[in-house]
Amino acid sequence: ICRFGLNETVRAEYESSSMVTCVAPSRGAGTVGVSVSNNGGADYSVGTVFFEYSVAGAVWSMTPTVGSVGGGTLVTFTGANLATEEGTLRCTFGSTSVAPMTLMNGHVVCAAPPSRVPEMVEVTLSEGTTASARGFNLVFEYVVDPVVSALMPWRGDLSGGTVVTVTGAGFLSDGLRCRLGTEVTSGGDAKWLSSTMVLCVTPASASEGVAVLEVSANGGTDFTSDGKEYLYEAGAKVLALIPTTGMAGSMTQVVTVLGRDFKESELLSCIFGDRGVRAQYSSSSMVLCVSPMRGGGSVTVSVSNSGGDSADDGQLFEYAVMSSIISMYPSAGPVTGGTTVRLWTVGAELDGHGVECIFGRTPVAGKIVDSRTVECVAPAGALRGTVGLGFVLDGTSEPVMSEVGFEYYDLPRVLQIWPSRGALSGGTVVSLRGSGFRADDVQCRIGGTFVSGSDVNMVSSTLISVATPMSGAAGTVAVEVSVNGGVDFTTDGREFVYSAPATVESLQPSHGLSGSKGQVVTVLGRGFEQTAELGCRFGDTTVVRGMYLSSTTLVCTAPARESGAVSVSVSSNGVEDDAGLALYEYMAAGSVWSVAPSAGPTSGGTELTLHVAGTLLEGALSGVKCLFGVTVASATVVNASAVTCKAPSSLKAGVVSLSLALDNAGVSLHGALAFEYFSMPSVLGVWPARGSVAGGSVVSVTGSGFREAGLRCRFGTEEVLGGAGAQFVSSTVVACVAPGSMSGVGTVAVEVSVNDGSDFTSDRVEFLYETSATVTSVWPSVGVSGTSDQVVTVVGEHFARSSDLICRFGLNETVRAEYESSSMVTCVAPSRGSGTVSVAVSNNGGVDAYLGQPMYQYSSAGSGWSLSPSKGPRSGGTEVTIKGSSDLMRQGQELVCVFGTAQRQGLVNEDGDLVCSSPATSAVGGVSVTVLATGGREVMGLVSLEFEYHATTRVTGVYPSAGSPTGGGVVSVRGEGFEADGLQCRFGKETVSGQGVKMLSSSLVACVAPGQTSDDRIVAVEVSINDGSDFTSDGREYVFEPSATVAALRPSQALSG
Repeated sequence: ICRFGLNETVRAEYESSSMVTCVAPSRGAGTVGVSVSNNGGADYSVGTVFFEYSVAGAVWSMTPTVGSVGGGTLVTFTGANLATEEGTLRCTFGSTSVAPMTLMNGHVVCAAPPSRVPEMVEVTLSEGTTASARGFNLVFEYVVDPVVSALMPWRGDLSGGTVVTVTGAGFLSDGLRCRLGTEVTSGGDAKWLSSTMVLCVTPASASEGVAVLEVSANGGTDFTSDGKEYLYEAGAKVLALIPTTGMAGSMTQVVTVLGRDFKESELLSCIFGDRGVRAQYSSSSMVLCVSPMRGGGSVTVSVSNSGGDSADDGQLFEYAVMSSIISMYPSAGPVTGGTTVRLWTVGAELDGHGVECIFGRTPVAGKIVDSRTVECVAPAGALRGTVGLGFVLDGTSEPVMSEVGFEYYDLPRVLQIWPSRGALSGGTVVSLRGSGFRADDVQCRIGGTFVSGSDVNMVSSTLISVATPMSGAAGTVAVEVSVNGGVDFTTDGREFVYSAPATVESLQPSHGLSGSKGQVVTVLGRGFEQTAELGCRFGDTTVVRGMYLSSTTLVCTAPARESGAVSVSVSSNGVEDDAGLALYEYMAAGSVWSVAPSAGPTSGGTELTLHVAGTLLEGALSGVKCLFGVTVASATVVNASAVTCKAPSSLKAGVVSLSLALDNAGVSLHGALAFEYFSMPSVLGVWPARGSVAGGSVVSVTGSGFREAGLRCRFGTEEVLGGAGAQFVSSTVVACVAPGSMSGVGTVAVEVSVNDGSDFTSDRVEFLYETSATVTSVWPSVGVSGTSDQVVTVVGEHFARSSDLICRFGLNETVRAEYESSSMVTCVAPSRGSGTVSVAVSNNGGVDAYLGQPMYQYSSAGSGWSLSPSKGPRSGGTEVTIKGSSDLMRQGQELVCVFGTAQRQGLVNEDGDLVCSSPATSAVGGVSVTVLATGGREVMGLVSLEFEYHATTRVTGVYPSAGSPTGGGVVSVRGEGFEADGLQCRFGKETVSGQGVKMLSSSLVACVAPGQTSDDRIVAVEVSINDGSDFTSDGREYVFEPSATVAALRPSQALSG
C-alpha cells in the first residue's frame, strides 16, 4: 500500500522492486508525506518524499518581481492549470491590464506596462470579465533603470578572475547580475556594495579584445545598455627577480622584475604576496618596484597590468630576518624576581656561546636551552612596570637586535577563600579574596592540580572565582594563584578541604505549619561534619545554619513558607547541596488552633497564648476559661482569635489535656491540645567560662533536666534560639552559641529554657565576655617537619592567664600555651609533615581562635639544606654557598651566616642560594653552620650544617719545573697540609682535577701538566683541597718550553767493547 499523510492509505500497483504506482486519494490543498509499506501498513519505508495538492488554476510564483518604469520587462507566472482560451486571460499590474505574450499550461508570460513613477503594485491574472484574481499576494516593483558610468580596472587577464569595480546609479542588491559580452555572472561573482557601486568578477575569455560590461537589477531579465568596454589581454608573466632577497622590516629596496607582456599603464603594479605596489614601466619585459615592508619569510611576486590580482604563479622573493626575539614566556613576573623566562629567537647563532640576559639595565647570567632558545631568571625589580629584555652572547657587546618588554608586578596575595570546603567530585565555585590579581594568564593551583581557562574567572584585582577539580581522596590542600601562566604561584597556604558528601535520609518531624517561624527540624542521615558552614536548604531558599549533633544528626530551623511540600537537603559548605533529599510539608492552619508554649514547669506560672483560627472569640470579652486537665484557670481575651492564661501548678510532671471554654456556651472550643508539665531544669556550670565579645563561642552548659523540645539559652538579656544557637546533647549537657555582647567586656549569667523562652532557670552561673586574643607574629616562623619539642614564641594582644590558654597550628592541631604576658605566649609546635600552616591563640581552649593568623612553615630536615664547599682554611675567606628552602631565601635578601659563634653577613643570589664568606679561626676542626634573619629568626629551623676548618696548605716546590707546551708531563708538587678530598692543581689559570691529580702523601701530590693556553710561558703552580674554592698562593713557578730534538750524531758509529 501507499500512505498519503498520516492516515490516508491506498492500494499500490507493483511495477518493479524500485517502482510502484498509486492513485492519490482526494483531499484539500496542502503538502503531505508519501511512504510505502510491504506488509499492509505495519511498517513503512524509511525516509519520506512529499506530494503537493494544489488549488486548480492558482498562480504560485512570478519572476522577476522588479522591472523598469519604462515597461517591457518580461514577467513569467507559474502555477496550476493556467491554460485558457486565447484572448480571455489578462495580466493586471496595478490598474493597467495587458494581454499575455506567451500562454501554455502552467506558464504565462506578460510584458510589464510602463509606470509614471517608481512604485510597488499588486499583480493578478484574470479571465475575461471575471473579477476574481488567481495570484496569491503577488507584488511587482517599478524601479528607475540602473546606469553604468565607469569601470575600474577596465582591463584584465584572459584567464578572468579580475574584480572590476562598477560605478553608476540605481543598483539593487536583490537580483544583481553582471554580463561581460555574452557571459552572465551571479552569486559570489556579483556583489552589491551600494546603490552606486557593485563588484563584478570577470569570466575567462578565449581571445584578446573588447567586451561590453552591463548590469541587471532583476535577475538578468533586463540589462543596462551603456556600452562600457572592458579589455581582455594576455596577462603579465614574471620570469626572474633581481635581487631575490631583501631585508625584513625595510621599505627602500628596489627590485627589478623581468618577464613578458608588461603594459605601460597607470594601473601597472607589482604584487608581493597579498600587498600591491605601483610599478615603474621600463619595457614590455622589465619593470621596477620598491618592495613593501614585511616581516621575515618568502612571498610570491607577480605583476598586474590592471592593478588587481594576477593569475601568474610569479617568482619567490625572500625577506631575510636579522637577529631578533620572536616570542617569550612568561612576559611578566613578581617584583621579588626569580621568574624563569624563555626567549625564542631567529637569526642568532646560539650554539657554542655563553649568554647574559639584560632586564632593563640589570645583567644576569642566562642559559642556552637549544639553538633557538635562551632561558633567563628575572632579578628582583625595584618597582612594578615594564622593562626591556634582551640578551648578549659572549664575544659581543650589543644586545640582540629586537628587545621585548618584561613586566614586573606586585606579588599577588591570597588572603581568604570561601567556601573553604567542597565535594570530592569537584566543581565547587570558590571565591579567592586577596590583592594584586591580574587577568593576564591567571591560573590556580589546588593541591597538585592546575586550573585554568574557563574554570578560572578574575572578577577584580581582589577577587577570583575558581571551580575546584576532582580529588581522589578526602583531605586538606593549599590553594594558590599565578598571574603569569603558572610560572610563579603565591605561597600563602590558604587551605581547602575535600570531603565526602553528606546524605539526607529522613526528617523529624516531616511537616510543620505554613507561615510559621522557628519550627525546629531534626535531619537524620550520614556523613555530617561539624563545620561553620553546615546548614539545611528548604526548597529553593538560601541555606539556613544548622547545629551539628553527630555524624548522623543535624538540627535546623525551617524558614517560614506558604503551604506545600519542599525538598530538604544538607550543605556542608553553605553553598552546594550534598547527596540525598527528604520532603518536608508546610501544612495550612485551617481551623486548627495552637498553644505556645506547650510545656511548663510543675511550679506553674507559665504564661500561655492560645490562637484560634478565624474569629471564634469575637465579642467574648469575659467568661473565657483555660482547662488544664480538670483544673480551671482564668483567661484574658487578646483579640478575636487569641487568649492568654497562666498554667496552674501541678503535683507531678506529665501531659494534661488543654482546652478553651466559654461560660455562656457551656462547651469546649477544642479538646485535642495537650500541655506538658516538666521538672524545672538547673544549670550547674559552663565551659568555656569566657569568650569573645563578638560572640560565636560554643559553650557547653552542664546541669540537669534539659530537654530538646523548646530549648533556648540566655546570656544576660540576650536569648539564643534552639537549632543553630542552642543544641541538645543530653539531659545534662546542652551546647549554646554565645551571642555578641551588647555591653562589651563583662560578666553575664547563663540560663536555660526548655519551653521556648517562657521560663528560664535562675541559677546565675557566670560567663565572661572579653576581647579576643589577636596574633601578630610568631618566632621562629620556620620549623623542622616530623620533629617534636620546637618552642614557638607567639606575639599579639589580649592573651589571658587561663587554664584553657592554647595555640592552634593549622585547622585542628592544638597545644597548651604558656602565659608570659598579655602580649606573649610560648607553645611547643606539634609534629607534622612539610608545609605552611596558620597559627592562632585561644583563651578558652580553642573554642575561639580566629583573629590574626600568621604563618608557620614546616621545612624538611637535613635533605633540604646543604653547603658547598664544606671545608676551608682556618685563615677564613672561603666563599660558601648554602642551598635550601625557606620563604626568606629570595634574591637580594641579606641574611646572617653563623659559623660556630662567629657571624658573617650573606646575600641571596639570583639562583636563590645564600653566599657568605667564612670567618677566620684559630682552631682546626668542624663547626656548626646556621642561618639567621633580621631579629635572630632561625631560617633553617633546627637544622644545622657542618663546616670543617683545616690547617694552612702550602706548596714548597715543583719537579720538574719545566715541560712541553703540549702538556701531559707528570709534575711532583711538594708542600704540606695536602688532603685527597677536594684535591685540585692549578697551572696559571688552568685547573687540573679528577684523573689529572693524585695525592701521594700529605706533603706530596702528582699533577698532570696541562697544555700551554696563553702567551704566558711561566705560570704559578698552586693546590686546593676544597674543590677549587681556595688555592695556595705560594707562587712556585713552572716553565713551558719546547722539548729538545735530536737531528744527527757525529760520529754515528763506534767499536763495540
